[in-house]
Amino acid sequence: MGDSFGLACAPREIVQREIERGAPGKEAAKVHASRACAPSWRRWGRFAPGLLVSLLVVPACGHAPGISGAAQGSPQAIPAAPAPNVAMMSAGGVRLYARGDAWDGAPANLGAMVTPLAVRIENHSGGPIELLYDRFALVAADGRQFHPLPLLPLSARPGAPAPLQPAYQPAGFFIAPRFAPAYTRLPAWRSALARDESLYRLDYGKWGAGPPSLDVLTKGLPEGMLADGGAISGFLYFEREARGHHDLTFQADLTAGDWKRHVALIEIPFRIQ
Repeated sequence: MGDSFGLACAPREIVQREIERGAPGKEAAKVHASRACAPSWRRWGRFAPGLLVSLLVVPACGHAPGISGAAQGSPQAIPAAPAPNVAMMSAGGVRLYARGDAWDGAPANLGAMVTPLAVRIENHSGGPIELLYDRFALVAADGRQFHPLPLLPLSARPGAPAPLQPAYQPAGFFIAPRFAPAYTRLPAWRSALARDESLYRLDYGKWGAGPPSLDVLTKGLPEGMLADGGAISGFLYFEREARGHHDLTFQADLTAGDWKRHVALIEIPFRIQ
């Protein structure tokens, strides 16, 4: 099978938390970690224990803690149960889990075309948070950012696409209204989401001539709103060119809606070996 993006433990040097005040009674948290949890490129079938780092600053090599997530017992990209090789950061009431060696769908050689990264997001921030592709990035040491490739085009193409059924059942998730016709089984959010449409179109074009496979679409993380108490898992697909960088940081910059209230900036360091 193709290359995968795996996690490996590395010595912890710095785990720092900075608190930034937001709206009254709320706080936005920024988490930095240097060599706290370092993924490496490896072949399928090779695994290393995951390193977990939380705001308690208790890093350890082992399994992810048990989490009370939605859709217990249903298939998940990162399950709501102890799992090996998973990195976790939490800030502002949001938990972000990431794993790079989890792709098991079609095409089997997806890693030769893009960089699939499994994520799980749990929201306990006290309000809904936006999940938009331009809020996620793999950031290189030189500052270059790689955003996830969108699953669907913004403009409808000829012929009505078959409704998509997410492979991983979310809870408390509302699909962005723009894509409600494609996700008929998911409730739609009440208002349009303010995305960077020029960046969206640019990144969607990086799929090339043909659209992604059905497996890629149904296992991908769609855009939408995650309610307080909700949880969702799925894959983000970054362009393959990101592999040309030795050190990367997976970044999630989360807001409560239209950037009106910043919730959390969560960063997980990755190292290509």
